[in-house]
Amino acid sequence: MSENRQREIAVLRGLGYSQAEIAEKLGISQSQVQYRLSNLKEQTQQKGVDSVLGSLGLRRGPKSEEDLGRKVSKILDGFGVEYTRNKRLGGELLLDQLDFLIEAGDGEKIAVEVKVVPSDESSETLRSAAFTSQFLKKKLRSLKYVLVVGGSGAEDLTSGLGEELKEAGYFDEVFLEDKLDEFERYVEKELEGGGA
Repeated sequence: MSENRQREIAVLRGLGYSQAEIAEKLGISQSQVQYRLSNLKEQTQQKGVDSVLGSLGLRRGPKSEEDLGRKVSKILDGFGVEYTRNKRLGGELLLDQLDFLIEAGDGEKIAVEVKVVPSDESSETLRSAAFTSQFLKKKLRSLKYVLVVGGSGAEDLTSGLGEELKEAGYFDEVFLEDKLDEFERYVEKELEGGGA
């Protein structure tokens, strides 16, 4: 298997794809994917993550959306709430995929988008998330759209343009990674039927 294929597998796995999804996407067998991932894991244990990624021409970002997504999952699991991760709403548009879709009861749904934002991309990320929220709110009735953000540009998302977009109804709430306790309280309130 070529180094290029190994890189593709590593990238897709890093994005949270399952072995079956990677095999389907790349048109190879699941056993090939499993073998390559096992090999990468062994190399990582011997040489370290940064060394292995470097050999593939990749580098690890300061934080990943997958890491932040795991934190959100832990919070939701703590409530025993029904939710779907990486929920596809049909269609092939990237907009048709939600990071999390929570069934809050009474037909209400909460979409949670997880973003890790470099400081130089905060306004672009906000505009993209605002566009996505409007698309999804038209597609799903009774949808609340929540943004959970981390990274060096996260603070920018809760003031200025971020506050304007929230006031305009694009986002119901925006939570910072270092204040996930606020997200936890929000979810608890919504599940108890105390949402606005």
